[in-house]
Amino acid sequence: MHNDKTPSVHHHSHPIIAVKEQASLLRAAYQTDEVVCRAVVLALFGGLRRREILNLKFRDIDLTRNVIQIPAPTGPGRMVVISEIMAKWLARFPVGAPDDKVIPLTPWEFNRRLTRVMRVAGLRSFGKDFLRRAYCAYTMWAGVPLAMTQKILGHAPGAQSVTAHLYKSGKEFLTKLTPSALKLGDSPAKE
Repeated sequence: MHNDKTPSVHHHSHPIIAVKEQASLLRAAYQTDEVVCRAVVLALFGGLRRREILNLKFRDIDLTRNVIQIPAPTGPGRMVVISEIMAKWLARFPVGAPDDKVIPLTPWEFNRRLTRVMRVAGLRSFGKDFLRRAYCAYTMWAGVPLAMTQKILGHAPGAQSVTAHLYKSGKEFLTKLTPSALKLGDSPAKE
């Protein structure tokens, strides 16, 4: 079950995007900007960092084995398991050549387009990597141990305070979360 004694971390608290807001963002991205929608899916359902998403190539995503290989500047990188929800979303998008980027945008262009999609969804800014924080909150809700979440997110073994901070920022959010609220995987129909 959940560990209520997470380490105390002195960072600014970041808001967690609510489930209804996540659904609105997914819907707006799916209807208006397929490239941004791919990024939202990878962050929300896989916990990928923005820079990981922007560097990801199609060869890194293996829908047959349900894994994403996240390359690292040094070392072997890490593997992210593709959940059933993420697989359903990713299967909707066209696949490029193996060396093509999944999100063929500069960081500036990505931020501009994400901001536009968020406005369409009626959302304010939640700060950097807000969907990754939501992913961390879901792992906490599901009872995934802190050490396992740390490994999934690619945090270094000595960086438990970073993972614990993400856990802590999601704690209040999770008190309002119910299993039925997690049905975000159904893609909205394009209008």
